[in-house]
Amino acid sequence: MTVTTTTNSIRYAGNGVTTAFAFPYIFFDPTDLVVSLSNETTGSFVVVLNGDYAVSGDYADGEYASGGTVTFNTAPATGNTVFITRNVPAIQNVTLIDNTKFPAATVNTEFDYLTVLAQQGYAIDQLALHIPANEIGLVTEAAPNTTRRSRVLAWDAAGNLTQSTKTLSEIEAGAPSPGTPTAGLVNVLDWGAVGDGVTDDTAAIQAALGTGHAIFLPCGHYLITDMLTVPYGSGIFGETKFCSRIMVDSNFNMAALGVIRVGPEVDNWQDGNPATLKDFTIEFYQPNVSVRASVIQYPWAIMADAAPRTVIENIRIVRGWKGISMCGGGYSTGGCWIDGLEASCFHTSVKIDEVLDVMHFSRFHLWGFGCIDSPYENLFNVMKDGQTIGLEVGRCDTLLLNDFFAIQMPRAIWIHQGSVTPSIAYYMGNLTNIMLDDSGIVISQGTWNVSNLYVTPGDVTDRVIDIVSESNTSWCYVNFTGLYLRFLSMGPGAGLEAIRLGAPASASSVGVVNVNITNMMSTSHTMDRNHIKLAASAGGNTTLLLNNAHILCAASPVPPNYTKPKIHVTGGARAMFSNISGSDFANTGDLIKIDADEWVSLSDITTMGYQITGPSNATTIQSNAPGYIQTYTPAVTAQSGGLTSYTSSGRYSWFGKRLKVQATVNIGTNGTAAGALVVRLPGLWGAAARQTVSGQISGSAVACYGVIDYSQNAFSVIKYDGTYPGGDGVTLTISGEIEVG
Repeated sequence: MTVTTTTNSIRYAGNGVTTAFAFPYIFFDPTDLVVSLSNETTGSFVVVLNGDYAVSGDYADGEYASGGTVTFNTAPATGNTVFITRNVPAIQNVTLIDNTKFPAATVNTEFDYLTVLAQQGYAIDQLALHIPANEIGLVTEAAPNTTRRSRVLAWDAAGNLTQSTKTLSEIEAGAPSPGTPTAGLVNVLDWGAVGDGVTDDTAAIQAALGTGHAIFLPCGHYLITDMLTVPYGSGIFGETKFCSRIMVDSNFNMAALGVIRVGPEVDNWQDGNPATLKDFTIEFYQPNVSVRASVIQYPWAIMADAAPRTVIENIRIVRGWKGISMCGGGYSTGGCWIDGLEASCFHTSVKIDEVLDVMHFSRFHLWGFGCIDSPYENLFNVMKDGQTIGLEVGRCDTLLLNDFFAIQMPRAIWIHQGSVTPSIAYYMGNLTNIMLDDSGIVISQGTWNVSNLYVTPGDVTDRVIDIVSESNTSWCYVNFTGLYLRFLSMGPGAGLEAIRLGAPASASSVGVVNVNITNMMSTSHTMDRNHIKLAASAGGNTTLLLNNAHILCAASPVPPNYTKPKIHVTGGARAMFSNISGSDFANTGDLIKIDADEWVSLSDITTMGYQITGPSNATTIQSNAPGYIQTYTPAVTAQSGGLTSYTSSGRYSWFGKRLKVQATVNIGTNGTAAGALVVRLPGLWGAAARQTVSGQISGSAVACYGVIDYSQNAFSVIKYDGTYPGGDGVTLTISGEIEVG
């Protein structure tokens, strides 16, 4: 057998299912393999052969030449790493007898054994401290025991190995006493904290915070039973947000304002020294329940009301009821930073209100952390019950939000007037790079720019964008740039519109909703939904500007029967649509439907398989879209006398100052009508006089034409020879394009 690799170890990630792990390298006895497990909580520990695991493989000529398999009695859990290392004893048990047949297999095995031993020594050597080979002449041997005893090894100025001049006791005597900041931080372990998840560390951590310096939480689980107050200008720093954890269980003081209280600072909000929270987790115990009413309603994880310029970075909140509060509390809150937040909170993850200064938020990930796997797998049903709020925004001078992700929250972002009596009345900001998976954004107040927004209606959220003024004093001015709407499933609303824009339903409201959407893509597969719906109450004001949009309804897996218009403009709303295309592979449904005769403009609309429909006799809808033709019933009289009976129908489109019109008149009994037929135009446009339209009397080659009569908003129709065109049973059609005022 040959030994073709120097590798003597291998590692695997446990998943709670796999029990067998291959060791594909040569070994000689099951005891040669050292097997251990490790994770972030318990560290590394060795497991026992034939107790925790067994070793199997093909054994021949004294060796497992092709390696073997380590099989655990219980599958290593997710989060554990399996280490398998070869460690053979440095012994030789073979005796060769003189004058006997050469034992080739035995000798090969011994050579293999020696090679493995050499590799093992080399691997150990690689773990040792080395001096570069070209640095010849340096002292690398430690001094005798009597010289180096109680000393610290060091390197002198020439790079030689030496030892400290002071003893270890002398060095420790000069170290700072507990509570004296080292590198600006006070280690909570120096103040009696244990971090074992069992001992109550509240008093120890609060004592460390009482020094007025920022504190350091080494890796550990720190059980807290009451609120920690972080003085303004102090802070809490963990080692990483995954290994430094503040643990909260049902013994916590539920009357506290929060697990961590920052500030408050009410005297020097502009230039004060803010508090900082960084690199740790706040983890809450919850019962494994599926119903919201059974979840423990803890206080806020971080209460930072009236604590301006607070910095929160790389914080993880797991299974909380409420996450972070940054409200005025009667004073200004603003200038705060939150970056790198991961949160699973059942009520609200972050709330801001009565904010006087800019708020900087970035890299939010809101999801059911800690609510997926045992022993908390049922809690995910509460996270997605449709009542969870992600980011709640009340009165805010300016919010800058970037890189925001949320799953299954109808109000992942909720912007409204707020509940606190305001000392300010500002609502504005920029929201950038937002991905809402089965989640929604609700805006009912303020001026906002939203760019690069990806939204998907799903099982929990069907209305993913809701811009509705909440009162008769509210206003919403929202600009969307780069919007992608992708329908995943019908959601609980069974067909609610995905985007709703409108003033409230109250008849007394005069709320304002003005929305501009530029560069929009919307795709739907087998779901009959309004993509956008505009509505306005009596006295309300809803306006949409939609430019550069494509709406696709695919016939996958089978063509559905699309009955709902993709864009629906209901009574009282106004809109301007330009550069819009629609593709409907099922060839059904309306691309745009306009219910009422309001100011709507349609420009450069492409409708493949769609229709555009609107009200009859509309006077304020402008369109140059080929797919949009309005109908009306023209009134018909005679220049002299009167018609006994007739029917009429008309079609028209209007854009800018150009009116295209066609009218058909069917005379049953002509009566005394004579001179000319006077056919009304649609609406009340001021058409310039002497413009003409042409026509023909059905069933004959006789031509006729109409001359605009400005005073009657109509055209007078006569034959081309100047005679009266009517008569019993005569049908005539006239059409043309005219300029209107």
